[in-house]
Amino acid sequence: MASFPRVLPVLAAFAAAALALLAGEAGAHSLRQGAGLHTMMNWATPGKESTYAWPPFDGPQHAVSDTLLANLAASGLDFIRLTVDPGPFLAFTGRQRDELDRFLERNVRRILAHGLDVVVDFHPNRQVARYAPIPLLEDEHGKVFDSHVEMVGRTAALLARIAPDRLAIEPLNEPAYGYNAGEVARWHRMLARLHAGVRAAAPTLPIIVSGARGGGIRGLTDLDPRGFDDANTLYSFHYYEPFDFTHQGVRSDNERMRHLRYFTNIPYPANSVVRDIVWRGIALEIDADAALNPAQRKAALARARERLDAYLDAGFDRARIEADFDKVTDWARSHDIAPSRIFLGEFGAVRGQGTHPGADPVSHSAWLRDVREAAEAHGYAWSFWSVRSHGGMTLVDRPGSDLLHEPTLRALGLTP
Repeated sequence: MASFPRVLPVLAAFAAAALALLAGEAGAHSLRQGAGLHTMMNWATPGKESTYAWPPFDGPQHAVSDTLLANLAASGLDFIRLTVDPGPFLAFTGRQRDELDRFLERNVRRILAHGLDVVVDFHPNRQVARYAPIPLLEDEHGKVFDSHVEMVGRTAALLARIAPDRLAIEPLNEPAYGYNAGEVARWHRMLARLHAGVRAAAPTLPIIVSGARGGGIRGLTDLDPRGFDDANTLYSFHYYEPFDFTHQGVRSDNERMRHLRYFTNIPYPANSVVRDIVWRGIALEIDADAALNPAQRKAALARARERLDAYLDAGFDRARIEADFDKVTDWARSHDIAPSRIFLGEFGAVRGQGTHPGADPVSHSAWLRDVREAAEAHGYAWSFWSVRSHGGMTLVDRPGSDLLHEPTLRALGLTP
């Protein structure tokens, strides 16, 4: 009996820890189905000589109406993945930096007011070279990454003060790194620093992390979460397979992707349309490109035929999606991570709109439905890419509209 007074504090501490763990798991698992919002706080207004204008996010291209937010909530989405360019937060100091925090808070509160939870996703772009995805990670002890770690922790503290049960933070989108064993180990160290920075500022705020290799499945399955895993850590991967289907119609000067500008009406499942019909459409697109000389046209035809045959021969269908997601579940199981802590952070496909090439309506809806249903069957939360974009992966009905595209909503299991 002499030890009884010492036992009570121990039991009380254990009970408090258990309750905190349960509360943390509830917070981490509140995300179910969402969409990325890439226009509100990304691609800042450019300044002079590779800088940002001040204020960086007040151009007409950044406007998001309350009508659009209300439509998103009415569709059945329960959260928005708000992409935030970290560049301005790293570039501006003093009162301007403080104002950026206030601006972020106002936007987060606006979204929350519509009944939508928010994932704040730090999502770098190539607009200012110093803060582009690759330079940001070049030196794990350099000033830029050190500043990024500090900025993520500062933002976590801000979110924890607003509504920690309805918010989450994603320290870095699609790490452009980790393509060999040494880089994988280095990314693990960098991610551990980011995670520690968040936890020091916000012990129970949900945090979403990913592996390297652009945040795909291979990057996630390379990740060893020991050392920073907790009940409020979710693990993300992005899914755009097969790339020749999801990115058909994209215009890129990257030699490996130039053929995509000619790809349109690529079918899904791969065996659902006669090969020659698909090829004739692609060949017509190449023939219509007046910028090609005869040698370039011949090369474009050869490359396009090679990529089309590779896609069709592979026979991509729902079974392949299920098999890919099984790899994620196997990885999670090997680390005692519940499926509910897996986050399909992005998936989408270019939709043909007017003269803009892309997937035909039937294939587009079929691919979205199969990916979404596979994610749900595996127990994952998901976030569609995206609400509004310039590349054809979009939830709005047409450019400039606040109405949502009904076939896409139905494919996502949402309310038209």
